[in-house]
Amino acid sequence: MSDQADPASQEVSRLSAAETGPPPARAGLRPAPPPLEADTFMLVLIGNVLWAVAFLALLPVRHEHRLWLEICAVGLGLGLIGLWLSRNRRFRHGRPR
Repeated sequence: MSDQADPASQEVSRLSAAETGPPPARAGLRPAPPPLEADTFMLVLIGNVLWAVAFLALLPVRHEHRLWLEICAVGLGLGLIGLWLSRNRRFRHGRPR
């Protein structure tokens, strides 16, 4: 079989961006706004408080499975790591509070 008989083997011509115009998804849209500044340390601290409240609320309840308590404990532990990381990031960027 020759290459001329097989249309799949022929090279597809590519149009330049000037020939096709702007992509339809971006036509007429405004540029993206700048990202908001957030105090990640405070956000992680609030999350940790919520995990601690959930853990303490579940302590007096007798469960057949301790999965909920374990999930709260893991959330609290990961939140403590997050506090440490966000605190270090805050000091690196020169914003100690």
